[in-house]
Amino acid sequence: MGDFPVTMAPPSLKKLIVLGACVAGLNATQLFGALLVEETFDYTVGQSIGGKSGGSGFTGSKWNFGSNGTGTMKVAENGVAVTGTQDTWATRGVSISAEDAPVIYFSYQVTPAEMAGIESGSLTDAIILKAPNKPVVVWAGVTYLPSGLNLKAQVNGTDYVLRNNSQMSVGATYTIVGRLTFDNGNGQAALSLWVNPENEDTPATLSRTWASEVTSISQVLVQRYDGGGRGVGYTTVFDDIRIATDWHSALGISAPIPEPSSVAVLAGAAGLAFASSRRRRR
Repeated sequence: MGDFPVTMAPPSLKKLIVLGACVAGLNATQLFGALLVEETFDYTVGQSIGGKSGGSGFTGSKWNFGSNGTGTMKVAENGVAVTGTQDTWATRGVSISAEDAPVIYFSYQVTPAEMAGIESGSLTDAIILKAPNKPVVVWAGVTYLPSGLNLKAQVNGTDYVLRNNSQMSVGATYTIVGRLTFDNGNGQAALSLWVNPENEDTPATLSRTWASEVTSISQVLVQRYDGGGRGVGYTTVFDDIRIATDWHSALGISAPIPEPSSVAVLAGAAGLAFASSRRRRR
């Protein structure tokens, strides 16, 4: 039997451009990054967040609010202000799967706006990402203590201090940025968290991996944990919640413009894809 020539299908335009990006020293997510979820709380100041339906990318039509005590979440000039006693929450559905976005970035701003003084115990205000098969994937926010306040996170059930009282002050705003890899290739989830980073090259404040079956994110929560009813005189403001497939989209900033030499590489990749497409049609 004679040998038949093997015809290789030319690579797609996107694959060639990604290859060109790698040659040019660019991250492919800079080219194909996307904003998945955004909430900037652009509502009427003073109104409860409950029932509000702005933002983008949510599967839940509105924020669902609840409290076991006097807790409130009302729109402020710079976000949503959380105050009052007992556990209080606002939830909204999202649908982000590892199949569509193997790596996601998230960010938000948190401001400890008011702190009265706790004699014992603690209370925490946080943003939570939840999965269908796991109550909490990660949360990060402010914990108020008798000794002051900490910026804390919980990852896979373990608490970590991101900044202690000596590194924080009431009225200051902190930007929390996270990168979640659903599967790092070793059957583990990987999470990195930053506080006020300059860019993605800034060393992470916290990096953790764990064996995980999480394959999607299904809910975003704004949460006050205050089982002891200590929340009188404590207010935390959250703003600009974003989830994206790249760093820049998650922070709501523009990606850097590639150098001319990088643009030339990408243009060459696009030209190669176009020429390959023409040969296929012939």
